Amino acid sequence: MPDATTGGGRERGRGGVRRTPGPEPDRGDGHRREKGLSMYHYTDGGLVNVWLVNGYEVRQTPFGEGLVIHDLDGLTRAICLTLAEKPDSLTGVELRYIRSAGMLLSQPALGKLIGVDGQTVARWEKSGRVPRMADKTVRLHYLAHARGDEPIRSAVERVKTVERLVGQRIVVEDLRGHWEPLAA
Repeated sequence: MPDATTGGGRERGRGGVRRTPGPEPDRGDGHRREKGLSMYHYTDGGLVNVWLVNGYEVRQTPFGEGLVIHDLDGLTRAICLTLAEKPDSLTGVELRYIRSAGMLLSQPALGKLIGVDGQTVARWEKSGRVPRMADKTVRLHYLAHARGDEPIRSAVERVKTVERLVGQRIVVEDLRGHWEPLAA
């Protein structure tokens, strides 16, 4: 997988590079990182509780230190899956991260998918109060989408396509008695 600086992955601005010892999270197997190892505090999208143990490089750029995330799409997927499977409720920031980074949807597009308007989604993200029904619905949509459930994937892609087409000029031509859209 390409990293975030080679053009194959999505790039996101990072304000600056901060490596700190950080907390020493339980790795799930009861082991913790050795003290003193440097981790990167990943705060993309407003997240505050994500630390990278590896999979990144700090590089000098003409603008100061820069960060290269290897397999940014894979990192985004891992974070979204962890958020979608966590036992407690999603925060507004977590909902926004799943929506924007995981599903690549706007607020109105997510609203359309779950049956509310975009302003409602914006309000949940800003206030941090996500109704239980919306929390569960977004998690289910994301998990099904990420795991390849074709009907859900198709629905998400249709919503993204419709959103791109809103306001777009449609050009058609008559080809010997039947109309066809002009190739873009």
